[in-house]
Amino acid sequence: MFKKISKKIGALIIASGFLLGAAPAANAQFIPADIVYVVDYSGSMQSDINAIRANINTFQTALTNAGIDAEYGAVMFGRTTNSGNPVLLTNTPTGLTDAAGVNAALGSYTASGFNEPGATASLFALNNITWRANAVKNIILITDEDDDSNAADKAAIDGALTAANALYNVIIDPNFGTSVADYGTLANNHGGQVFDINAFRSDPSAFLANFNRTKVQEIINQAPEPSIMALLGIGLAGIGFVSRRRAAV
Repeated sequence: MFKKISKKIGALIIASGFLLGAAPAANAQFIPADIVYVVDYSGSMQSDINAIRANINTFQTALTNAGIDAEYGAVMFGRTTNSGNPVLLTNTPTGLTDAAGVNAALGSYTASGFNEPGATASLFALNNITWRANAVKNIILITDEDDDSNAADKAAIDGALTAANALYNVIIDPNFGTSVADYGTLANNHGGQVFDINAFRSDPSAFLANFNRTKVQEIINQAPEPSIMALLGIGLAGIGFVSRRRAAV
């Protein structure tokens, strides 16, 4: 109970500091979070890939201001290359990089294809990224079609997410085929949510403002207790800094 309460209080204090314009000090402690984009590269997705890339820096800023130390990975699936099967785009020893690195990785291919095995790609991400031992693990799957994975991978993904203690968010078209059945329960069972890709396409900036807030809260909720207590200090220090700055004006 105390853990839940402290996380809620921490999130409120951090949000207050963020809204007042405070950012963590350079020597502040952060919650480590590894965030892997699992992205459909079939032919209809190019504008979505472009919008993701255009907003990565905004996402990074929101995470940093909330006291989150993010590293990123990217897995492509659904492209004609490799018959739609997943490919690791972040070509580093761990599969993780910074915001600039994942932006470049996502731009290394153009969208072209039609077979979208999302569960297979999610399993691939879990098994081929060298996740930091103390990081909150996050998978963000983005697709506009339902899952073409084989039956074995569809059956395995739920247990794999549980074993990894990974958050799972999906940005999908809820009106397409079996997309909600394929991905919605997984997201809800693993600390995430279902987001509508049509809202993303209609207004990426507004969509991502809400998405960013949601991800910050999810990561805080998933973080171990010592990290939360450090964030409480960051949030309080930020509010104090803004108060002193305003008093001096």
